Amino acid sequence: MDSTRTRRMRWVYPPILAATTEARRRLSGQLRAWGIPDQGVEPVVLVAHELVTNAVEHARTGLELGVSFDGADVVVEVHDQSLLNPACNRSTPQRRVAGVCRWSLRCPPVGTVSGMHAARPSVL
Repeated sequence: MDSTRTRRMRWVYPPILAATTEARRRLSGQLRAWGIPDQGVEPVVLVAHELVTNAVEHARTGLELGVSFDGADVVVEVHDQSLLNPACNRSTPQRRVAGVCRWSLRCPPVGTVSGMHAARPSVL
Protein backbone atom coordinates (compact mmCIF):
# COMPACT_ATOMS: atom_id res chain seq x y z
CA MET A 1 0.00 0.00 0.00
CA ASP A 2 1.40 3.43 -0.97
CA SER A 3 1.21 5.46 2.25
CA THR A 4 2.45 8.69 0.63
CA ARG A 5 -0.78 9.22 -1.29
CA THR A 6 -3.91 10.40 0.50
CA ARG A 7 -7.01 8.56 -0.63
CA ARG A 8 -10.35 10.36 -0.47
CA MET A 9 -13.98 9.41 -0.92
CA ARG A 10 -17.22 11.40 -0.68
CA TRP A 11 -20.87 10.42 -0.70
CA VAL A 12 -23.97 12.65 -0.79
CA TYR A 13 -27.13 11.71 1.14
CA PRO A 14 -30.64 13.07 1.58
CA PRO A 15 -31.79 13.97 5.11
CA ILE A 16 -33.49 10.65 5.85
CA LEU A 17 -32.66 8.08 8.53
CA ALA A 18 -31.99 5.42 5.90
CA ALA A 19 -28.94 7.50 4.95
CA THR A 20 -27.28 6.54 8.23
CA THR A 21 -27.35 2.83 7.39
CA GLU A 22 -26.15 3.40 3.84
CA ALA A 23 -23.34 5.70 5.03
CA ARG A 24 -22.22 3.10 7.56
CA ARG A 25 -22.18 0.36 4.89
CA ARG A 26 -20.28 2.42 2.33
CA LEU A 27 -17.75 3.76 4.81
CA SER A 28 -16.94 0.38 6.34
CA GLY A 29 -16.51 -1.11 2.86
CA GLN A 30 -14.22 1.71 1.78
CA LEU A 31 -12.05 1.52 4.90
CA ARG A 32 -11.66 -2.24 4.44
CA ALA A 33 -10.81 -1.71 0.75
CA TRP A 34 -8.01 0.59 1.91
CA GLY A 35 -6.65 -2.24 4.05
CA ILE A 36 -7.80 -1.12 7.48
CA PRO A 37 -8.60 -4.16 9.65
CA ASP A 38 -11.96 -4.65 11.38
CA GLN A 39 -10.70 -3.50 14.79
CA GLY A 40 -9.72 -0.16 13.19
CA VAL A 41 -12.86 0.15 11.06
CA GLU A 42 -15.42 -0.31 13.84
CA PRO A 43 -14.68 2.79 15.98
CA VAL A 44 -14.41 5.03 12.90
CA VAL A 45 -17.73 3.78 11.52
CA LEU A 46 -19.40 4.16 14.93
CA VAL A 47 -18.43 7.84 15.14
CA ALA A 48 -19.29 8.51 11.49
CA HIS A 49 -22.71 6.96 12.03
CA GLU A 50 -23.28 9.31 14.97
CA LEU A 51 -22.18 12.35 12.92
CA VAL A 52 -24.48 11.42 10.01
CA THR A 53 -27.38 10.77 12.40
CA ASN A 54 -26.85 14.18 14.03
CA ALA A 55 -26.89 15.88 10.62
CA VAL A 56 -30.08 14.07 9.59
CA GLU A 57 -31.90 14.74 12.87
CA HIS A 58 -30.74 18.30 13.59
CA ALA A 59 -29.79 19.96 10.29
CA ARG A 60 -32.50 18.21 8.27
CA THR A 61 -30.70 19.07 5.05
CA GLY A 62 -28.79 17.10 2.48
CA LEU A 63 -25.35 16.11 3.69
CA GLU A 64 -22.02 14.90 2.46
CA LEU A 65 -19.87 12.27 4.16
CA GLY A 66 -16.18 12.52 3.34
CA VAL A 67 -13.31 10.28 4.37
CA SER A 68 -9.59 10.44 3.75
CA PHE A 69 -6.79 8.03 4.58
CA ASP A 70 -3.09 8.83 4.19
CA GLY A 71 -1.82 5.36 5.03
CA ALA A 72 -1.69 6.13 8.74
CA ASP A 73 -4.62 8.32 9.83
CA VAL A 74 -8.31 8.46 8.91
CA VAL A 75 -10.26 11.72 8.84
CA VAL A 76 -14.06 11.65 8.57
CA GLU A 77 -16.19 14.77 8.03
CA VAL A 78 -19.92 15.31 7.64
CA HIS A 79 -21.01 18.56 5.98
CA ASP A 80 -24.67 19.56 6.21
CA GLN A 81 -26.35 22.57 4.59
CA SER A 82 -28.08 24.02 7.63
CA LEU A 83 -28.28 27.81 7.85
CA LEU A 84 -28.31 27.61 11.66
CA ASN A 85 -25.15 27.39 13.73
CA PRO A 86 -25.04 24.37 16.03
CA ALA A 87 -25.49 24.90 19.75
CA CYS A 88 -22.26 23.92 21.45
CA ASN A 89 -22.49 23.05 25.10
CA ARG A 90 -18.90 23.33 26.32
CA SER A 91 -19.79 22.11 29.82
CA THR A 92 -20.74 18.66 28.50
CA PRO A 93 -17.67 16.43 28.17
CA GLN A 94 -17.21 14.79 24.79
CA ARG A 95 -17.74 11.07 24.73
CA ARG A 96 -14.48 9.18 24.37
CA VAL A 97 -14.33 6.56 21.65
CA ALA A 98 -11.32 4.27 21.36
CA GLY A 99 -9.04 5.36 18.55
CA VAL A 100 -10.56 8.82 18.06
CA CYS A 101 -7.95 11.36 19.03
CA ARG A 102 -9.43 14.61 17.74
CA TRP A 103 -12.90 16.03 17.11
CA SER A 104 -13.67 19.08 14.98
CA LEU A 105 -16.56 21.45 14.34
CA ARG A 106 -16.46 24.21 11.71
CA CYS A 107 -19.12 26.62 10.54
CA PRO A 108 -18.39 27.68 6.94
CA PRO A 109 -20.66 30.29 5.29
CA VAL A 110 -23.27 27.57 4.64
CA GLY A 111 -23.73 24.54 6.85
CA THR A 112 -21.73 22.82 9.52
CA VAL A 113 -18.78 20.48 9.15
CA SER A 114 -18.33 18.05 12.01
CA GLY A 115 -15.54 15.54 11.99
CA MET A 116 -13.14 13.19 13.68
CA HIS A 117 -9.55 12.12 13.27
CA ALA A 118 -8.48 8.57 14.09
CA ALA A 119 -4.75 8.07 14.43
CA ARG A 120 -3.38 4.83 13.04
CA PRO A 121 -6.63 2.83 12.87
CA SER A 122 -4.77 -0.05 11.27
CA VAL A 123 -3.12 -0.79 14.62
CA LEU A 124 -6.03 -0.15 17.02
